[in-house]
Amino acid sequence: MPTGCRDCNKGLKMAYNPNAEKCKACVAITECRDDYSYVDGTNNLVRIHKNHGKNEKVDNIKIAKYLSNKYGYKIDLLSIPQKQGIKEADTYNYTLKCKQEYKTLKTFTYNAIDKAIQKGSKQANDIVLSFNSKINFELLTNALNDRLKRCPNVETITLIVKNKAKVYTRDEIINENFKSQQEDFI
Repeated sequence: MPTGCRDCNKGLKMAYNPNAEKCKACVAITECRDDYSYVDGTNNLVRIHKNHGKNEKVDNIKIAKYLSNKYGYKIDLLSIPQKQGIKEADTYNYTLKCKQEYKTLKTFTYNAIDKAIQKGSKQANDIVLSFNSKINFELLTNALNDRLKRCPNVETITLIVKNKAKVYTRDEIINENFKSQQEDFI
């Protein structure tokens, strides 16, 4: 709350003036706060915007809950723009101070991994991939390595496999000796 204010109907301690910068900020903060709700089971670490994408809402909540419970990350599931063709990140991770794009892969193929990273790279520099299927780590290694060589903005890829997570940096993945393996997820 800004200092030097008097009581008003918006919680400021000043006479409410819709043109005053402090009042505009207060209204914006109040509206923003009202557009978010806390996700159950996250100790108030994960909030979801009322306009978060309905098609990916369930999967994104699952990933955010996992990351907040495992690492204590504070995360907002952001509003997804209603305009066609606009691609924005799914989340803002306050702990890591970055936007992240979450992708849940229902099938495990080279093409599915490649497309998820390709699309995710247009939305954020940090991508979280969650797998709901059996993993072929050689195929995963090849897909990650090939795609990251063509997506220079991607800084990290977090993989979630069977409730175990591993964060790989771009430098690790594009290294010729890179190998994702089962031992990374024990």
